Amino acid sequence: MLAREGYGLIIGDWEGVDWLVKAAFLEALPPEQQAGRIKHVANHQWSNRARVPGAQVIKNDGPNPGYSLTAVSEADAGIIISGRKGSKPSMDALMRSQKPVLPVPFLGWDAFEIYRDILADWNERPVPGLTERQFLELMKPWHSNPQTLRRLLRASLTRKPEIFISYRRDDVPAAAGRIFDELSHAYGY
Repeated sequence: MLAREGYGLIIGDWEGVDWLVKAAFLEALPPEQQAGRIKHVANHQWSNRARVPGAQVIKNDGPNPGYSLTAVSEADAGIIISGRKGSKPSMDALMRSQKPVLPVPFLGWDAFEIYRDILADWNERPVPGLTERQFLELMKPWHSNPQTLRRLLRASLTRKPEIFISYRRDDVPAAAGRIFDELSHAYGY
């Protein structure tokens, strides 16, 4: 979905989830677009094995926290699909930088932890561009159609549309309220 929507991918060179995400991303792209849409953060001694030829390599001489900070400085948003521990420091850094983080909690582990942390702090630190109702949609499993993630990522990264609703209070206040709710849900608040 990310590849088809025109997004790029910033990824480490680990051989687990990073490799699977990169493989799926590349599968959705024609070969001539692959190198230009991926950035690798060189994060350990295996890094040369996992790289896409011609892709930009972002040097990182530090330990894993350095990798996280490098990825955070390059990214506009984070999507966490991890099924194991290890991604939480990067997502925490994105949130501190006031960048959108969309964890997919039904995939487990730190994605669920981050989802829970964001909900617990929602009043002080919501995901930019999303309502709490929109964010709650990430909890619902969707395996074959990532429409929810597509819509929420777009809402969190784009400027809010200015929509004017014209109505007469005496005639249709309930209908105008429902239209407002649906537009807010679709585009953010």
